[in-house]
Amino acid sequence: MTENYRSKQNILDRAYDFIQLNNPNRLEARLVKATGLIGSELESKVIKKLTSTNKGKGIFEHIHVKSLEDEVLGVVKKMVELKKKHTKLSWNDFAVLVRANDAATPFMNSLAYHNIPYQYVASRGLFSKPEVMDLISYLKLLDNYHESGALFRVLSMAVYEFRLMDIMRLMEFARRKNISLFETLMKVRSISNLDPQTIEKVIKFMETMKKHAEATKTQNVAQVLYQFMNDSGLMKQYTRNVNREKAEKILNIREFFSYVTEFEHREDDASVKRFVEQLDLAIESGEEGSLAGLSEEGPEAVKIMTIHAAKGLEFTYVFLVNLVDKRFPTIERKDPIEIPDGLIKETIPEGDVHLEEERRLFYVGVTRAKDGVFFTSADDYGGARKKKLSRFLHEIGFGEPARKTTIPKQASLLDNRFQDPLGAKLKKEAPSFEELLPHKFSFTQLKAFETCPYQYRFAHILKVPVRGKGVFSFGKSIHQTMKDFYTLVQKRLKPDLFTQENAETRPVVSLKEFMDLFEKNWIDEWYDSAAHMAERKTQGKKFLEEFYGKHANSLTSPKFLEQPFNIKIGEYTLKGVIDRVDVLERKKGGDSVEIIDYKTGRVPKSKRDADLEQLLIYAIASKEVFGDEPKKMTYYFLDDNQEFSFEPNDAEIRKVKERIRGTIDMIKTSDFKPTPSVHVCKNCDFKDICEYRVLS
Repeated sequence: MTENYRSKQNILDRAYDFIQLNNPNRLEARLVKATGLIGSELESKVIKKLTSTNKGKGIFEHIHVKSLEDEVLGVVKKMVELKKKHTKLSWNDFAVLVRANDAATPFMNSLAYHNIPYQYVASRGLFSKPEVMDLISYLKLLDNYHESGALFRVLSMAVYEFRLMDIMRLMEFARRKNISLFETLMKVRSISNLDPQTIEKVIKFMETMKKHAEATKTQNVAQVLYQFMNDSGLMKQYTRNVNREKAEKILNIREFFSYVTEFEHREDDASVKRFVEQLDLAIESGEEGSLAGLSEEGPEAVKIMTIHAAKGLEFTYVFLVNLVDKRFPTIERKDPIEIPDGLIKETIPEGDVHLEEERRLFYVGVTRAKDGVFFTSADDYGGARKKKLSRFLHEIGFGEPARKTTIPKQASLLDNRFQDPLGAKLKKEAPSFEELLPHKFSFTQLKAFETCPYQYRFAHILKVPVRGKGVFSFGKSIHQTMKDFYTLVQKRLKPDLFTQENAETRPVVSLKEFMDLFEKNWIDEWYDSAAHMAERKTQGKKFLEEFYGKHANSLTSPKFLEQPFNIKIGEYTLKGVIDRVDVLERKKGGDSVEIIDYKTGRVPKSKRDADLEQLLIYAIASKEVFGDEPKKMTYYFLDDNQEFSFEPNDAEIRKVKERIRGTIDMIKTSDFKPTPSVHVCKNCDFKDICEYRVLS
């Protein structure tokens, strides 16, 4: 592959010339040495020099300043300058690439100071995030009351409002009596130097902890955590007066909930005790926990990451920073035990292996840029001596800088008089909601906003973890079973390769296989009780048996199953997943199809009573994304084993497009004020943390 759809040609050429310095250990050089191939013969075997399809000349610039402080400010000012010049740029078009994680902090601080949204992208480290450590500590405490370290951390959480002095008095009492901190809390009334308010808070804390400890006997880890976050007030703390820091904490908590859910699906014993044991083993073995990576769902933001994390990504403008000796390239870490050459069977590469690896990493950083790459360095990063430029700057074509870029004194990051480079008033608090809005919308999002904008804020902007519901577990179980069932149908309706026997003449999928799929996919979580779960499982079997009896002898192979899509509605993007698409008639230029969406409710009495919008969105996707003609739109209601179908018309599709565009317009400009009512609030996932709820 010789075409590059990302970088401008001059950027590719400079990067290619730079990486030649890794010869003779590069593949091209080794191939020449081994085969004697040259010129066109070599190109036919292996080609590393890329040709750009991105026309024009890219920016290739070195910025050198006096200090790290000036370097950071220079990067921010350059971003703002480019964004003002090219009005179509968003903050997503910029990336700051660092060699090591600790180099990212000054850039994050500067962007935050200037109210520029940023996202620090790291792949590991979830378990060391303070908000996640708080949750882990509470789980450890429930598993072992006498885990004093965990209890100390929990008591120190801001939500409990214990003064540090009071916690220290409790710890002192524990040491003096040679008892655990938990035992000290049990004796709190006998501790003389605590005020009555603190004693009452301790008693309340102990009562809540006892309640959660009881819950661990019957509930899974996610249920216990959710209960803790609600009862402690953590959920309210994170969702009131939201700023960027709180939004990131919520995202990390969501990731931890995902980790917990994976554990529960993987383990037969999904107890808190088992989870704590497994987590301890994972952490001891070096597991750090995966953080949320880059997502199209996230807010518009400058991306800050290590070059390792940037592999495979692309940005309009890239800043490679801290390009001084010993920072990039880094100093090689010698292996603690030297392996004798005689024991190494492979051919040892010529040259400095560590330096070549660092050079490859630098090459990766340069080639992440589409339209421009900026290399930054400074004389002073702390310490007595002036820093030398990175050798990579010389190798890629920059000599010693003719002069240092000077940042005006009044623009110092330490000077409170510094003006926001965008010309706006500095805001120390968080980003606007517009900044946190997703880039893609869905039918579910639109419905949430129409139901209550404040609910939308919780669910799709802050993405607050929610307690599961039995109805969702039931729906997921049914949907996955139907998908697996029709996947088998697709597989078995293909003619036999050897006999060419038509699969339709033999049984496709047996009822037993269908029921086995249901057993495999059954989710037994979040039901009100064991009896409720058993009742719903029996109902699910009944629905599927009736479905099988009605359709087993007339099954056809679906065209699509669980098919994702993205469609453009004006300037907005709408995403979704279609349950099933069947071909009604095969045609050149696009099939005539039926679109089926499974529902676990009651069939509507008439078209007027049905919510057609979701299926009409699917009709748009069918026509505009997949090139098919949606002739029949069907909701299949499994409870009644009945279909509700209609044929979409152009007027309905135009109307739904206008409605979608109008709703997203409102979302974009909304302040997300609540629209509470008894019906809405009663069914809201966030009623326990919403100060505007109306329950009677």
